[in-house]
Amino acid sequence: MLIVVIIVVVVIVIIIVIEVDGLSAPGPEREGLLIIVCWFIPGGRTAVTLSCGLIRYSWRRFAVATAIAAVIWASYAFFAGRIGGKAFEDMPVVGFAVAFGGALVISGIIELIRRIVAWRKVKRKMEQKMEQKDEQKDESEGAPPEA
Repeated sequence: MLIVVIIVVVVIVIIIVIEVDGLSAPGPEREGLLIIVCWFIPGGRTAVTLSCGLIRYSWRRFAVATAIAAVIWASYAFFAGRIGGKAFEDMPVVGFAVAFGGALVISGIIELIRRIVAWRKVKRKMEQKMEQKDEQKDESEGAPPEA
């Protein structure tokens, strides 16, 4: 169970980093992370594979990122099944309840983090606008009056 929590935390951190830095124009250092994160999104593997093919993404970089993603994803699935199977062998309903509750909690945490990041972006933009207004006000006060 600990390995599952660690993998989920790593994925959340990657998503936060991508969200904070913006992903409108990912640089070479972010492209591999995008491929890895897409492995954990339903339909993401297909979408990222087709997209990389369409833009003629380097197959070597794609293969490396995909291999890393496959190992992480397979490890996560293996350990979740192995540990969950042993822990809830005789109580499948309890296992389902724990899995469902865990999914809700993790989804809630991700949504909370996403909202906090969005709120900080808005706050940062507002502060920048206020600074620009202050600078314009200072410049207009220091300028000689027009005749």
